[in-house]
Amino acid sequence: MRTKEIVMRSFVLIALIAGLASMALAADKVENPVYKTWATQKVGTVVKFHITTNDKTNSQTDMVWTLMEVTPEKVVVDTVYMPKNFNQSRPIPAMIDPATTQRSGPASKPGTTLTITQGDEVVKAAGRSFPCHWTATTEKSASETRVITSWNCPDVPGGEVKFDITDGTTQVMTRVLTYFKVP
Repeated sequence: MRTKEIVMRSFVLIALIAGLASMALAADKVENPVYKTWATQKVGTVVKFHITTNDKTNSQTDMVWTLMEVTPEKVVVDTVYMPKNFNQSRPIPAMIDPATTQRSGPASKPGTTLTITQGDEVVKAAGRSFPCHWTATTEKSASETRVITSWNCPDVPGGEVKFDITDGTTQVMTRVLTYFKVP
């Protein structure tokens, strides 16, 4: 009987420690802003972008995001690239660990500096004007400079209105909102 009691108390203690550990891990997480913009939408919401690349391929394509599922833990967004019909579903968690999901601090390559600037700007897209908050991340090394800029507006499902990548002075890729529909 004594052994059984020790085993039961050990299980209770292990369960208590596991519960406290999971609470500590959850405390380090923050609300995912991308989840937040999608979670307020209805399943079936569609957002369409036109993408232009000006690198070696010089291509144009359309990308369509469709909201497939909304739960308290995640949303699932289906992405289709047209005309190739490449399809990919991606779960977007409600909570994220900012230390592992956002780039902060020094850039990944030695000798590279990372600068983040922000501002507000009205962007024309999809036949409308959107009051956007933009964030530009500039990564500089001795041999290259890359700037990634995103313009976001809470009025758009998913938040994104425009996304741009430039290498030095050459625009490499631009993604611009062309349409969205909420059922």
